Amino acid sequence: MRMDVKTVLRAGYRRLTRFRKLPDHHHRAAWAVLACRTASMGAHRRVCPHGHVEELRFNSCRHRSCPRCGRRDSETWLDRQRDRLLPCDHFHVVFTLPSELRLLWRWNPKLSGDLMFEVSREVLFSLLADPDHLGAKPGVITALHTWGRTLVYHPHVHCLVTAGGITPDGQWKSCRRGLLLPLGVIRKVYRGCLLRRLEARLRAGAWKLPQGMHLCDALRLLRQSARKRWNVRIENPYEHGEGLAIYLARYLRGGPIGNSRLSAFDGDQVTFQYRDFRESKRQATLQLSVEEFTGRWLQHVPMPGHRVVRSYGLYHHALRESLESCRRHLEEHEGKKTPPRREKEPPSTCCCPECGAQLIVVERVPFSRLAQQMPADRAPPSEGFT
Repeated sequence: MRMDVKTVLRAGYRRLTRFRKLPDHHHRAAWAVLACRTASMGAHRRVCPHGHVEELRFNSCRHRSCPRCGRRDSETWLDRQRDRLLPCDHFHVVFTLPSELRLLWRWNPKLSGDLMFEVSREVLFSLLADPDHLGAKPGVITALHTWGRTLVYHPHVHCLVTAGGITPDGQWKSCRRGLLLPLGVIRKVYRGCLLRRLEARLRAGAWKLPQGMHLCDALRLLRQSARKRWNVRIENPYEHGEGLAIYLARYLRGGPIGNSRLSAFDGDQVTFQYRDFRESKRQATLQLSVEEFTGRWLQHVPMPGHRVVRSYGLYHHALRESLESCRRHLEEHEGKKTPPRREKEPPSTCCCPECGAQLIVVERVPFSRLAQQMPADRAPPSEGFT
């Protein structure tokens, strides 16, 4: 049997909806992936400008969780980051969440994501603004991930942070001795800031509580998590931020797992590979029922309109002039050069196999919108899916 996420979803989605109620954006994500590059999405006709070939291709769904058609958008985002990354060292900082709070996060996915962005930004900028640490404003790109290596719910924020920043008088200042922040300090500040803000919002009634949970139960969870040592990681500095930007772009679109990680599927059980960091990063395998795999995959579909990548400080669009000023300083006074931009070639599927010319779209076959095709029972159609 063919092994890809689309095949697994086709088998698991119908079974899952028989006993579990799913939110609308989960239904739409499943439908988009199942309809991707089929007659249900319509088609377009492309021809060679020299008359060698003519072809009709089905359209992509362009859903950000689709593992087949998110590559182009990810590459476009990565190209934009390459253009603005400073030629300096970058740190990789990861803010995670204790397991006690994950249930609250599940019931408030958009609010919880916004809170993690807000708190991680405040912690980094408040500590780095302190002259005892850096005394400057860095450039930061953050990305929210909600999955672990086995697709369990594990919200965390990845931060790409410049090893330096711009001082209040407009000068570039580098981190001392390759150290961004003391790990013990950032852990305590992050824990205190997040718990304080979460408690205030719970008391104000701004967050939805899980079924059967009362405010006193939620506050008890906060007290329990306050006694724990929170996991915040600061990796060794990268010589340039491009490597980390590539990592973030890999999961910007396409969902939490790619087709290449699936190793077996018999219609009822799915086996996939993951790297077990508790066992010296060895390659391990996990087998799940098709319903369990589908449920784990769907829980990581972002809420509509929720931005999962955000930029702050020098990498915010409002500070373009300061960014270019820092770039000039790094190039002229510290001898660091921005890597030359690589020329991109069009994908081979967009070129004529005879002469290599780029194919031209001459006709678009209309299609009915996915929402109009969706029947009341949410079941996928039996025809038109390949």
